[in-house]
This record gives sequence, structure tokens and C-alpha cells, in this order.
Amino acid sequence: ENKSKEIQYNNKDYLDNYNKLRENLLSNIDKEKLKIIVLLSPKKTESELSDLITYLKNETQNLNMVEKAYVVFYWMAENIIYDKAVLEGNKNKDSTPEGIYKYGKTICFGYSKLFAHIAKSIGIETEYIKGYAKGSEYNPGEKMEKINHEWNAVEINGKWCLIDTTWDAQKTSEYYLCTPPKCFVRDHLPLSDNSLQFLENPISLETFHQSVLTKEGFCKYNVEIIEDKAVNNFCGRGKITIKYNLNQENARAYLTISPL
Repeated sequence: ENKSKEIQYNNKDYLDNYNKLRENLLSNIDKEKLKIIVLLSPKKTESELSDLITYLKNETQNLNMVEKAYVVFYWMAENIIYDKAVLEGNKNKDSTPEGIYKYGKTICFGYSKLFAHIAKSIGIETEYIKGYAKGSEYNPGEKMEKINHEWNAVEINGKWCLIDTTWDAQKTSEYYLCTPPKCFVRDHLPLSDNSLQFLENPISLETFHQSVLTKEGFCKYNVEIIEDKAVNNFCGRGKITIKYNLNQENARAYLTISPL
């Protein structure tokens, strides 16, 4: 008998603090002021990466780490385009941060590499993370044989904040900017270092494969996943079982679980 896997996220104090950090990041900063810094930055066609870094160092020297992280995040979203041709090896052979900056198009490795380079250059402690991700071509229960994605984490006020500039740039979203770890691990899993999940009880690769893929609504409305499982049947279509609690009034209206 196949039993659902139980996913536990027990470090309540850590998660509460993390959610407060994210709330501060998204709600208690002047994002319009920070966006202006980005909009007035040197144009890629007329500058080198070193020019951008010099400019950002000067403009962000009086900002806190939260604000600095937002500036780099927003610059990436505004200036770097996702380009599958890079994935196919047809374009941009220069994979250095300078080459990625000049070309202006890349895939996940380029986003994470360039983000890390700029962030470190303006004083933000940054991790560069490789692993597995349930992207647009993912099928429920699919077992990934090799890593397929890269992302970052930055240290803010003594805590690590998970960031995926690739996915947010494609969706013009801020969901993957300091996403709570219990939500981030639903579709991102580091290759080998479990500590980079930033969970008290890290999950295994097997559990990651079997976990139902959830998106922003579950995190936004604090939906607690108690048990879940996603498996493929012989036709390649998916079968999902899930148990969950809704912890915010009217959240049900914003959450949809559709059959495959």
C-alpha cells in the first residue's frame, strides 16, 4: 500500500521570524525609490559591468541589506532576459558575469551567477546554489536524474533569504524573493547540502519527487500541507492525493486544485 509522505516544518520560531523578514522586505521599504536607482543605472549597451557595480556601490552605500538585495533583484528582472538559445548552446559562449551582463540574455546559471557577483560586490553575503527544480516541464511524481536549476541565498540580518531571479524575472513577480523555506522547498531542492534548505527537518530527494507541486497561493494564505503525494501512472498523466489545512479566512476562493 502506498502511503502519503508526511512533510513537517517544525521550527515555528524560525519560520515566524523568516515570514517577518519577508514582510519587511516587501512591505516596509520604499520600493519606488529603489526602482528609480535601477532605472537610472548605466545602460548595458554603453557600459561595462564594472561601471554598474561602481554606480550601485555609490547609490546603495546608505541602504540596509534588505534594500540592497531588492535593488539587485529588481535590476536583474529589468535587464536580463531568459533565452533558451543559451541552453541549447547556440549563443553567448562567454559565461563570465561580464559576458552575461553584456549579452543581456541567459538561463538559470547566468541569472544566479550574475546576481551573486553583483550582490557580493556591493557587500551582500551570497550563496550560489545548484539543485533540482520543478519547472514548466515538470510532471507529477517525475524523478529527476540530474540537476536542472540554479538559484541564490543572501544573508540579511543574520538570516538566509532564498531568491530565484530566473523564475521571478520570467513571471514579473516577487514570489521567489525571500520565499519562506517551507514554500521554496516545494519546487526547489539543493543538490547535496541539506542545510541550504534552511529547514530544521530537511526533506529527502525521494520526498521531493513525491511531493505535490504547490504555488504562490498556498504560501500566501499559509496553507499547511499535512500529507501529500504525486505519482505518474502508466499513461504519463498524474495522480495526486493531498491533505491540507486552510489557515486564513476566504483562502479557499484563491486556491484551485485541478485534475490532470
